[in-house]
Amino acid sequence: MGYRRHLVALAGLIVITVAVLNGCEKQEIWRTYLNNNYNYSIDCPSKWSLSVPFENQQLAIFKNPDENETISILVSDSKGLSLDQTVNYYTGITKQGSYDYQLISDEPVKQQGMEARQLEIIFQSQQDSQRLTVKELYMVYKGSLYLVRFATSGPDLKPLTEVYQRAFSSFKLTK
Repeated sequence: MGYRRHLVALAGLIVITVAVLNGCEKQEIWRTYLNNNYNYSIDCPSKWSLSVPFENQQLAIFKNPDENETISILVSDSKGLSLDQTVNYYTGITKQGSYDYQLISDEPVKQQGMEARQLEIIFQSQQDSQRLTVKELYMVYKGSLYLVRFATSGPDLKPLTEVYQRAFSSFKLTK
């Protein structure tokens, strides 16, 4: 009888351990990236690689090694344009590219108490039919545009909602 109780207890422990480990695998570990040149921070999944292609750190790109997703942060001079003018300027440039451009949503949002806009766009390449779905967060602060972009070549953003929402909501100006 004691042997059987121990066996049941051991089996229960194994089931609980597997459940916990499976939960741990699915739970993403995040890190905070701090850009002192442009005074911002953002949280990104820790397993994503970071690339900063310019010496002045104007652009930071995080790439998911397992999938086709990126989070990029571009800081640029807003050229004295308002938030709405800046969004129109950048989306106008994008529309001139070699992609079919479909605006899915354009919503005003608050980011650190400031006005911002969040867009969802689908780009379809005219040459090879490659599709890119993008969520963009635009903010203009003290003459600078902060553009945070989440992009995936996957068919749908829904399974990735938690990732881009956490990255967007964690974006903070540090000065």
